[in-house]
Order: sequence, then C-alpha cells, then structure tokens
Amino acid sequence: MTRTTSRTVRFERPFTLKGVEGQQPPGTYEIEIDEELLPGLSFPVYRRVEARITIPFEAMGASGHQVVPVTLEELDAALALDAAAAPAPGGG
Repeated sequence: MTRTTSRTVRFERPFTLKGVEGQQPPGTYEIEIDEELLPGLSFPVYRRVEARITIPFEAMGASGHQVVPVTLEELDAALALDAAAAPAPGGG
C-alpha cells in the first residue's frame, strides 16, 4: 500500500537541483512524497520511496510545469542553503 503526501516549500533566492536544468527562480514550490507501508508491524509505518518537485518552465514562448524527481536530502540541503543566505529578520 502506498500513499502520497504533499507540502509546499518557499525559496527566497534562486536555487539549483540535480536533474533540473539551470537555476530556478525564488518562489513557492509543491513537493509530492510517495511512501509505502512497511508490512508486518503492529502499527502503521511508512517509508519514503520517492519525492518530486513541480518546476515551472518557459520554452519557445510556451509555459507550463514539469514534475522532476528529487531526493529529500537534496531538497533539504537546498532549503538550508537558502535559509542561511537570508538576511536576519529586522536587519539590513
């Protein structure tokens, strides 16, 4: 049995991810996470098996969205880098 959950993340600065060409603009992005139920336990435990990020694109005058696989570790690292580069609240 599998389930899909989603969450929204926000980047304050441009960022890059493996498997995604070029730098992505700051903004809000949707993340989908697929998890599968581990069998044989007395309570439900899910294991993450795949994550995807929805990236907007523009090419040859057309625009749309592409869904790209991403590891949660890579996503968390990109978000941490974005947060580290953000100015302190009330500063500047």
